[in-house]
Amino acid sequence: MEPVLLELGRKNPNVVALCADLMGSLKMDAFAKEFPERFFQVGIAEANMMSMAAGLAIGGKIPFTGTFANFYRPGIRPDSSVDCLLA
Repeated sequence: MEPVLLELGRKNPNVVALCADLMGSLKMDAFAKEFPERFFQVGIAEANMMSMAAGLAIGGKIPFTGTFANFYRPGIRPDSSVDCLLA
């Protein structure tokens, strides 16, 4: 993920990244270092991260979220799924 995310961040100032406490595993370190004002470490809060991403998208940002698929299952948290659909 890192080289593409970093390149997108350099090309577009609206690109933001959100991570659920997996920065090293998902290789988001370089983005976080180069764009600390556009990187959000949300901790172990995947559903909240998706809701935050929806809000950022509504505000004109282009969010990229990072977590492991088994840590975020939309069927468990329909509220954040609705947030993403509304964005």
